[in-house]
Amino acid sequence: MFNNLHPGLVLILFGIVMTAVPERLRKVLMIAGPLLAAVAVFGLDGNSILSVEILPGITLELLHVDDLTKMFLIIFSVASIIGAVYALNSKSRFETGFEAVYAGSSMGAVLAGDWISLVIFWEIMAVSSWLIITSAKTESASKAGFRYLMIHLLGGNMLLAGIIIKVAGGSMAITCLTGTGDAAFWLIFLGVAVNAAIPPLNSWISDAYPAAPVGGTVYMASFTTKVGMLYIIRLFAGTEFLLWVGVFMAIYGASMALIENDLRRLFSYHIVSQLGYIVASAAVGGALGIDGAAAHTFNNILYKGVLFMCCGAVIASTGKRRISDLKGLYHKMPLTAVCFLIASLSIAGFPLLNGFVSKSLVMNAMAAGGYHIAEILLMVASVGTLL
Repeated sequence: MFNNLHPGLVLILFGIVMTAVPERLRKVLMIAGPLLAAVAVFGLDGNSILSVEILPGITLELLHVDDLTKMFLIIFSVASIIGAVYALNSKSRFETGFEAVYAGSSMGAVLAGDWISLVIFWEIMAVSSWLIITSAKTESASKAGFRYLMIHLLGGNMLLAGIIIKVAGGSMAITCLTGTGDAAFWLIFLGVAVNAAIPPLNSWISDAYPAAPVGGTVYMASFTTKVGMLYIIRLFAGTEFLLWVGVFMAIYGASMALIENDLRRLFSYHIVSQLGYIVASAAVGGALGIDGAAAHTFNNILYKGVLFMCCGAVIASTGKRRISDLKGLYHKMPLTAVCFLIASLSIAGFPLLNGFVSKSLVMNAMAAGGYHIAEILLMVASVGTLL
């Protein structure tokens, strides 16, 4: 029954409806939409087909299902359900509606089997996430949202330009670009690099995430950069220069976080650092490198989501975001403190937690590929994360 039901389109539809219904019904739809999308995700398999012919000879493949995309869809489903529960107290129907559209378009981008479908969902992601930021209705959110939209439209246009080259050359299906090195390669890479927060195209993340509504930040930490990571893996696995890009990201993000005093900005920089491990592992390529990149993306959504939710709880309880202004909260918020500690240990790669497992895969990929200097530098970045 659900074999050909598109989970992304389900969430987009629910999100649009949520912007126009009364609050009580909206809260029901906030949970029902992600749950139905999750059911659709588990109904997908390699035989799932959803094609739309937009012009003679041009057909969009909206359901491209393999092991990698299925894994991303599963964690996106979990993130959308948890994010909806976390945002239930939001009074803004636009914020919660756009969050559902945003999650749905992210799933659509994951499932895209052709270049045109990808760019359509990519742009819906950019616009809906901008609307989430501006739904905070503050001056800082308005300014940060405008900057966010500009950089993501730039990235989207570069992606579109590369895609036009591919489609004009007769290539509709999304294929790995490693080793091509042509104009389409570089344009698509730069477009993906924006969403992947690869420096110097990463400033939007520490600018926009702290300005967004607390619930919106939890969503945004789960989707935009992770879709970027999927396409780093899918399009550029085995591209060797990305190894050193990833190493730089890991050290840079951890170093910036060390000197940051704002809770949400600190964790925004740590997103960049953690993405560095994923980019480096994908650059190694092969089964081990791709498995390490995919596993660390999966785990990053989990512990980073917990960290941002804990941040939101602290800010809601105290009204403060500066770490130097906070102390003694364990006695007032013991459950939040325990969750914060577990997620913090996980992101630092503490043994027996999920971050340790996926970081070990990444390190094993470095060692197996003979990239021992990169392995050492990633260990240094892990020390920075622990600090």
